[in-house]
Amino acid sequence: MIFGAFAITVDFAADSAGTADGRGHPQANEIPEGAARAMREGVRDSSRDGAASRKPAGTESVEGEKMHASANLPGQPLKRRKNAPCRPVLGAFLGLVLTVLPAYAVTPEEALRKDFSELKFDRIGPSPVAGMAEVIVGPDILYYVPGEGVILTGEMISRERKNLTRQRKGELQAEQLKILPLDLAVRIGTGSHTVIEFTDPNCPYCRQASKYLKDRTDLSRYIFFFPLSPKSEDKIRYVLCAPDRGKAYEDVMAGARDGVGPEVCKNPQADEMLKQHRELGQRLGLEGTPFFVIDGEVVAGADLPRMEKLLEGKKP
Repeated sequence: MIFGAFAITVDFAADSAGTADGRGHPQANEIPEGAARAMREGVRDSSRDGAASRKPAGTESVEGEKMHASANLPGQPLKRRKNAPCRPVLGAFLGLVLTVLPAYAVTPEEALRKDFSELKFDRIGPSPVAGMAEVIVGPDILYYVPGEGVILTGEMISRERKNLTRQRKGELQAEQLKILPLDLAVRIGTGSHTVIEFTDPNCPYCRQASKYLKDRTDLSRYIFFFPLSPKSEDKIRYVLCAPDRGKAYEDVMAGARDGVGPEVCKNPQADEMLKQHRELGQRLGLEGTPFFVIDGEVVAGADLPRMEKLLEGKKP
C-alpha cells in the first residue's frame, strides 16, 4: 500500500515533473506503460462524458480529440486535464495495485514451525547456501528449505572439500564451552593450566589419560562425567557421594573399585549432578570419552603427545 500511495501522489504531481534524469533513466514519478494505458482509457472516456455535459452537441473540435489522444504517449508523464474526473483513474490504478502486490511473506522460522510443528529446535539462521536455513537442534545441524518445505540431514561439503557442517559444529561446541558451569564439576588441583575433562570411569583410554594428568602439579582439573554404561553410573555415584570427591575419583580411575559391589547412594544431589553432567556432554555433541579442553584447546581422545605439547608449549 505504500507503493500505491506513492504512485497516486505522483499521478497528481505529474504536470510539473520530467520524464527522465540526466542519464536517461525514468524518474520515480513515471508510470509503467500497462498502468498508463489503463489510465488513458479512463481519462479519455471521462473527458468525453464531461464534454457532452458542458457543451452543445457538435461543438467539440477535432483538434481537441487529437490533444486527448496524444497527451499521454508512452515514455511521457501522465497529464491530467483541469477539472477532469479522477475516480476512473484511481479505480484503474487501485485495481492494478491489488493485482501486483505480493502475498505476505512468512519468515523461515514461521514456515518451519508450520511445516514441522513437532520439531523442537534451539534456533534457526542462514546457512552457507542461499535459500536454505540452518536449524540448530542441540549439538546437531539440520538444513531447511522454506520454499520447498523440506529438511535435509547430513554434512555440507564445499568445492574446496571443506566440511562446512563439521566446522559449524566446532563453532557451536566452542559456544557451549564458554558457558560451561565449572562449579558443577569435580575439581582437583589449583595449578595454572585449566583442564576440563569429560570422562567415564570404566573407559580404559580415560584411565590412561587420567594417570598422565594425575602426576602433574600445575593443573586445575574440572571433571565432568559422561557415562557410557549403567555400570559406570554406579562408580560415578560413589565419587559424587564421597566426602572427598577428588580422592574418590582418583581411586576409581586407578581401579580401586573394580569388582566391588555398588554402594547405594542416598544423596539425591548426586543423581541430579550426574544428570546435569550427562546433559552438558550431550549439548557438546559428545559421542565418546575422553574429551578434554586444555587452556581453551579441544583434545578429543587420549592424545597424550598433543596434551603434553599444549601443557609444555603454552605457559600461562
